[in-house]
Amino acid sequence: MVNLVNFQKEKVSELLDYSVKSLNSSTFPNTIIFQSPTGSGKTIMASELVKELYNNEKNISFIWIAPGNLQEQSKIKLQNYLSSSPAIKHSYFKDLDTHIKAGEILYMNWQSINKKDTNIIVQESERNFNLLNIVENTIEEGNRIVLLIDESHYGAKSEISLSLIRSMKPSLTIEISATPKLLELKPGTIEYKLVNANLSEVKEANLIKNLIVLNEGVGIQASKDQKEIEVLQDFTNEQVVKKAIKKRNELEKGFLEEKSKIKPLLLIQIPDSKKNSNTDMKEEMLEILSKNKLTIENKKVAIYLSGENVNMDEENQPFESVEVLIFKQAIALGWDCPRAHILAIFRDIKSFAFEVQTIGRICRFPEPKKGYFNNNELNNAYIFSNIPSIELKDNFAQSLISLHISERKKGGAYEPVNLHSYHTIRNREKTRFDSSFEELFAKTSSKLNISKKINIKNPIVKSTILKDVIDSVEDISDGIDQENIELTDPKNLQNYFDSYVSKAISNNGYFPEQRSVNRLKNSIYTFCESNFLLNKIIREDQLKIMQIVLDDKNNKYFNELIEKTIESYSKYVDENETIRLGFNGQWNVPETIRLSSFVDGLNKSNSKKSIMQPFFVESKLYQSEKKFIEYLEKSEEVKWWFRNGDRDMTYFAVPYDKENSSAPFYVDFIVFFKDNEVGLYDTKQGITLETNDTYIKNKGLQKYLQNEKYKKFKLHGGIVANTSNDYSGNWKIYKSTNRTNLRETNKTGWELLDFKETR
Repeated sequence: MVNLVNFQKEKVSELLDYSVKSLNSSTFPNTIIFQSPTGSGKTIMASELVKELYNNEKNISFIWIAPGNLQEQSKIKLQNYLSSSPAIKHSYFKDLDTHIKAGEILYMNWQSINKKDTNIIVQESERNFNLLNIVENTIEEGNRIVLLIDESHYGAKSEISLSLIRSMKPSLTIEISATPKLLELKPGTIEYKLVNANLSEVKEANLIKNLIVLNEGVGIQASKDQKEIEVLQDFTNEQVVKKAIKKRNELEKGFLEEKSKIKPLLLIQIPDSKKNSNTDMKEEMLEILSKNKLTIENKKVAIYLSGENVNMDEENQPFESVEVLIFKQAIALGWDCPRAHILAIFRDIKSFAFEVQTIGRICRFPEPKKGYFNNNELNNAYIFSNIPSIELKDNFAQSLISLHISERKKGGAYEPVNLHSYHTIRNREKTRFDSSFEELFAKTSSKLNISKKINIKNPIVKSTILKDVIDSVEDISDGIDQENIELTDPKNLQNYFDSYVSKAISNNGYFPEQRSVNRLKNSIYTFCESNFLLNKIIREDQLKIMQIVLDDKNNKYFNELIEKTIESYSKYVDENETIRLGFNGQWNVPETIRLSSFVDGLNKSNSKKSIMQPFFVESKLYQSEKKFIEYLEKSEEVKWWFRNGDRDMTYFAVPYDKENSSAPFYVDFIVFFKDNEVGLYDTKQGITLETNDTYIKNKGLQKYLQNEKYKKFKLHGGIVANTSNDYSGNWKIYKSTNRTNLRETNKTGWELLDFKETR
């Protein structure tokens, strides 16, 4: 079962709409470009599209093409995501019969099909069994082919590849990439529909890290076009590694303070080379790491190179104990490790550019369902390097690499304001079951009438069910490997029951941590107590409950009950995810703000009173904001001002009512006056004064100002606007909550904004 976040649901819906139109209309483009950032869950969304498309159309056969061995990883992922859709079959070429069946996905890579003269998949054979014949047979069976090209920027645009795509005769082609080659698709030659997931949407869902910090604490300089970075200080390879190790240790301590079990991973990238230089580089790294008590032998170092995997599991993930992983860039394609947090790269890599595939290894957020951490350092990724000049190759890199630092003025310029601020708390129970799960379990069992289906007479648990339900059961005594052996030993029964519960949780999309396991077990015990007069406190009755659940004639009903309850719980969590607001009773202007290359700002002469210097903002300044800043700069009463941001607890927000729930309103400006008064102002102009969004946010702000009492200073504020559209008029402030009057600055409720007189 796949739980999609809101933007993923929207993208799947858009993709499905275009796909259905394309398959059923001769005039609609038969190519869809799905552009989505690394870490956004492209494969998850693609799997959901496959499921929905097959449910809608039925006579659809799928071909999935990927570069390198990525098709193997894709097959594993899609099989997992689509495990609840048994009608969808997953096959390699060797698994096919004569054609690709409806609902079947054929997984291939470019290497297997783009060499016409040598590859058996494409060339003719005695059996007449090749890709082109398979395609013809599939179409003759009445199935339409949907071609999905994963990482389409690799290999999909060569002339051979384009020729092969045409020979597959797809009714619909869907290209999937973070960086599709859109410019090569000339209008009039290949028509396409573009579905684009924005980086801001992905960040808002906490799927990727906020920023990537390069050489923390060391000066860097960006070119004027912000497409190249110059590192202003030289380091040896050993110094780079030591800095990276120090940061890794700081992050691990930070995670522990946040009560998180994440063990941050440092990636060390060595050059792609067929020469001995990469071997020498590996040995140099191992020697440096050894000096810091990090070795292969103590399982703190892993190696992931072609033909050499050390301290890695079967899924190519480093062991939990590993703190440092040595790898090569060529292996990075399609490989993900969510706890990868730091990357070390060296001048030995002659040609280097920050692009999606490079920084994508460390940009994924390790716990997206829990949301960003209070400690912002944990929400960033880090790169340490002695490469003197680094190219920012694409917008993704420019959007994530931290190129600008704005710092709060030191000394007596800033006096702590300690405002009461609010921020959205993502529901941290999304990864585990809270108390509502047990209530939902009871409701679901009643709805499904499960108690009437269960047979509690002489329950028998046989060993044959072990192979059907779970992969492995630890600590079960010898002698039960034989088929049809009844499990009667209490220890075996308990171990099997515990494993069954854990597996049931993981099969339905949740991690089987102990608290969730205990909630599900307690739900089962309570259900049996209520319906079968058994007492879970009595060990004999408890074992009887286990036997009832694991009995072959009952087990399918409990599987259904668990699956439906988890579906209801997931829906409940999604619906209630953003209702809670967190409270910070001592919010202050941040000491440091990091920003990417996409920033706006004003020069120092026009922002002297900005408490943050230099003055940058994460989004483009509106004209109303620029003009209001001019007004603030001219006032003798203003000591400093802060242009607020609009995310998490870094910035200041007041609560307001939005669609029957509470949400944070990030006002544009916090202004500190010389007489220790604080103003909270949000600039609006023209049609924005008429929107419902402005109305409900203003109500929240006015309510906040009435309720908040500070001994140290007085609060005031509201919506501010200029009486003239060219900003040559007077600035006014709205202190009422009347919706009609808010729309025009000459109505009752608007007052002249004169800092000297009307505050």
